[in-house]
Amino acid sequence: MENNKKIIANNENLLLDKPKNKTKLNKDHSKIITLFLINLKRVIVNKGIIAMACLFLIFSFIFTISISSNFNSSDLAIIIVKFIVQTFFFVIFLTLLINDLFKKQMTDGVQIIEIRSGIKLKNSFIMRFLLYILIAFVICFANMIITMILKPGVLFSTSISSKVLWSTIFFYFMFTIIWAPILIAINISLGAAGSVVLNIFIGTIMIFTQLISTFLIQTFTNNYNYQVTMSPSWTTRIKMSYDFYTTFKGDELVKGWFDDKFMTIISENVNNSYQNAKEGTDEDNYSDTNELNYVFSFDKWASLLNNSYNSNKPSASKESSLLFNLFAGRVNYAVNYVDTPLRLLENTKIFNLMNSVFEVVNKNFLSNDNRAPYDNANKKAFFENGGSNDIDLKKFINYLKTQNELKNYINLFDWILNTYNNYSESIDSAFQTLYSITLQTLQLTYLKSSDWRSYIEYDSENEKWINYNNRVGEVYNRYPELILINYMVLNNFTNSVKIDVNNGNSLSEILNANDSSSTETNLILTLNPFTHFISLFTNSFTDPITNDLYQASYNFAWIGPRKPIINTSELSDFDSKNRSGDISPIYENYTPEYKSLFSITGTYIFYLLFSIFLDYMAYLIFKKVSRV
Repeated sequence: MENNKKIIANNENLLLDKPKNKTKLNKDHSKIITLFLINLKRVIVNKGIIAMACLFLIFSFIFTISISSNFNSSDLAIIIVKFIVQTFFFVIFLTLLINDLFKKQMTDGVQIIEIRSGIKLKNSFIMRFLLYILIAFVICFANMIITMILKPGVLFSTSISSKVLWSTIFFYFMFTIIWAPILIAINISLGAAGSVVLNIFIGTIMIFTQLISTFLIQTFTNNYNYQVTMSPSWTTRIKMSYDFYTTFKGDELVKGWFDDKFMTIISENVNNSYQNAKEGTDEDNYSDTNELNYVFSFDKWASLLNNSYNSNKPSASKESSLLFNLFAGRVNYAVNYVDTPLRLLENTKIFNLMNSVFEVVNKNFLSNDNRAPYDNANKKAFFENGGSNDIDLKKFINYLKTQNELKNYINLFDWILNTYNNYSESIDSAFQTLYSITLQTLQLTYLKSSDWRSYIEYDSENEKWINYNNRVGEVYNRYPELILINYMVLNNFTNSVKIDVNNGNSLSEILNANDSSSTETNLILTLNPFTHFISLFTNSFTDPITNDLYQASYNFAWIGPRKPIINTSELSDFDSKNRSGDISPIYENYTPEYKSLFSITGTYIFYLLFSIFLDYMAYLIFKKVSRV
């Protein structure tokens, strides 16, 4: 207590004893600088403030180091716990900081000294506010540096998880500004102890109401389960394939894909694969060697995802071989081999690209001069057993762009790379966690085995056939990028020419429900402040569409889509159940309409403007309670 009196006395002398030959403006400027340094010194030696800042940073270290390099459901759970714990200690830190800069100095008599020395109340308030911002920002920067040191690989990548981490960092800078007027107004209106308790209590309420409100919304909102499992999936599917179609409908090499005799050619290839089957072939390898009238149709295309491919021992059949090609990207395996290999998509226009890419890689498989980079050798695509989304396509795509045989496809390769980078993490998250109906929406299959013998009926005595397919398997094992490129091309091509569901429900009913549920979340997301802060904490830099699918899969604090497509019902006219003949683009007369339900930027702007208003109100209170 005696030391505090000495500090106050010294401060008074510093503020009052200024050289008289300076102008009044210089004197005021000098006094404010002196007062700023005095208060900075007070804060630095405040043990309570230092302790809370250290706890905040210690928990930052613990939670950051606990996050894996590849985000999954447990990592987003860590992020939510990080929000609760770190924000709690940050609120206490800010509360003690404000208390030291405002109430404590008023009760210690520092405010009297300032007024006597001629410092205006406005300047005194601004100086304290800026000092509060400076000190809090230093701790926020320390939090950022911890994350940069511990997780540079994640933080400086282009993944959604990187954007989530940056959001958690940025949030505390903005929260410092937004929460300040509430802390100041309460602090200067009540006693020191009472204001500290109330500010911590309000901060705690803010933190936990984010989760409680989310839980209540998830429990009582109509069709919430549908929003989680379906709306982001339909938006992602349509956005990707619509972009694919509009980008390449005028491309000379690609536009022919959309009006090809695709299903007719596949039907012929399926029948040809059986026509040359040997008599007496092992029954385990051939199911029906006499069926030569197979017709591939929209209905059969839609039903492929419901077949028995998910069993532990897939049974090879026409359907499984179609699935292996159309949904798993294995387009170069032969379904028959007489003089030359017969591939299931042979003679379709889209096959030309995928086969050209395969042949370039295969031709240089053993070359030392022009061999494709194989950094991802033996990795598995995310839709395979044991697969993940950590395959980087960039080096492989860049290699393809340098090959003369593929130079006309450079724009397509760039599109594949950008789209894969934007969506692969989200699609993988949906694949790992969501329901089978959602996987059908995204046109995803799951391969428990990647052995071609499990899917393609073959002649066990035909060595050329077996050797050829084994060779194809070697190429695919070394270059899983081929499978992913085929998947990106086939998936978006497929979704550009057909739309269907095969779960016993009407496509029209599903799409109408999708539009309805997307609209219902509008007021919930926009007007409910009890969910805003958790959204700002995790979503400040994420793209609404890719992030909706990503966080719908993993984040139990997610409450609905931020930017859904709201006119998906218009696509019900193209239901595969009502179509016949061959393919045609479904997007010729359709344009998706997006509705922004929750804007991160708009929310921050609103809170910042509201904070400025509250800052002014806090200043008026400060002015009223200041005393001489």
